[in-house]
Amino acid sequence: MKGISLGQKPKVSSPLLGMV
Repeated sequence: MKGISLGQKPKVSSPLLGMV
């Protein structure tokens, strides 16, 4: 999940995934 959040925009796309 971290890889996805980093690949995409964690703060915009998935803030929850970015935090986790």
